[in-house]
Amino acid sequence: MSDSIGILSKAAFKKDAGLSPASTYPVTPGATDMSAGHQVPFTSESIALALERSRDPSLIGSGGATPSDIIGEKAAGSLEARLRYRGLERLMMIAMGFEQPDDSPANLGTGTAYAHLFELDDHLMTEAWAAGERDAGAWANDRKVRRGQLGFYRQPNDIVWQSVMVNKMTLSAQPSEVKMAFDLIGYDKVGPGSYNHANWTLPTGSIAQALFTQMTFKLGLRAGGAGSLSTIGVSNLELALDNKLKGDDQDTDSGANIIEPCRSDMRDVTLKVEFPRYNSSWEALLTLMESNTEMSAMIEFTGPQISGSYYYKWQFFLPSLWLTKAVNPIDGPGPVKMSWEFVAARPNGTDIFESGYYNSIRLIKDSELRVMCINANDSSNYLTEV
Repeated sequence: MSDSIGILSKAAFKKDAGLSPASTYPVTPGATDMSAGHQVPFTSESIALALERSRDPSLIGSGGATPSDIIGEKAAGSLEARLRYRGLERLMMIAMGFEQPDDSPANLGTGTAYAHLFELDDHLMTEAWAAGERDAGAWANDRKVRRGQLGFYRQPNDIVWQSVMVNKMTLSAQPSEVKMAFDLIGYDKVGPGSYNHANWTLPTGSIAQALFTQMTFKLGLRAGGAGSLSTIGVSNLELALDNKLKGDDQDTDSGANIIEPCRSDMRDVTLKVEFPRYNSSWEALLTLMESNTEMSAMIEFTGPQISGSYYYKWQFFLPSLWLTKAVNPIDGPGPVKMSWEFVAARPNGTDIFESGYYNSIRLIKDSELRVMCINANDSSNYLTEV
């Protein structure tokens, strides 16, 4: 008998290949697929294989039912992590769905700092590249693949979940922690076995936590442009992306497992911010929002220096925001707090962040959320890497 304790656990993620020939669905992990640079710094996970059984109701002269058969296997659960400046990029990309391969990543002139821009894609299933998504080249048989292998080492064995996709992604920031949560849907489990966990290592460079004190939140009228956004101090922030993946379809080819999930509805991007106390100076802004004025917002975390004027960053851009709820509850003798909730929409017209904020990376998708990360020594495009 071998005890398994959390402090010795490891996780790794590698996106399934889309380069020609495109990988089939689902992908069975190789013993060495996940390796150096693929380790994910996580705090907890709850992924499980739920078995659906068909109870036999036949009457056979007995008060007990005959053994039931397995008719469904659903792999789902969550992975939580503190937001770090390295290690979560691939999960972030497959949650968003798109990284334009011709300009992203952009080398920022130091040879070590690279900017990656992730955009929301309309489809997340395996599909061919569309016209205009990348420059012409020998990629006719390539596919956009937004799923991958997620491995866990629990003493003494490794377990790998096949063809994992991100259904929901949530950024939560408060003074005590900045946390990422990924709700996942997978195809099946492989193992326990040996899948090279000794060689799962964290990416080269900073794995420092993104701290609440490193966060800047800006909000303002979209009509005024990015330069007019006001820096606002918040005590709590939650940004959520719900891809609305349908994870319960089966057919005769998939057997007891699910088909690669597609969207069941339009995705949702929502933002909620809270203030430690009521501030009358924001009443004018609140009045504008309540009159159905289009807003824009930006969330930025700035970490350690890479070189020169370049720093590790996570940036979340919301070019079109609409207020859905504003409350100033009086819930006792203490300070009166404020809370605003928004829904994001696809911007109608030019994105106010497009000039000067994306490090010359061309926008391809007209999406309501864009995510930029600046990291070190990583020239890989996460959507096309093998």
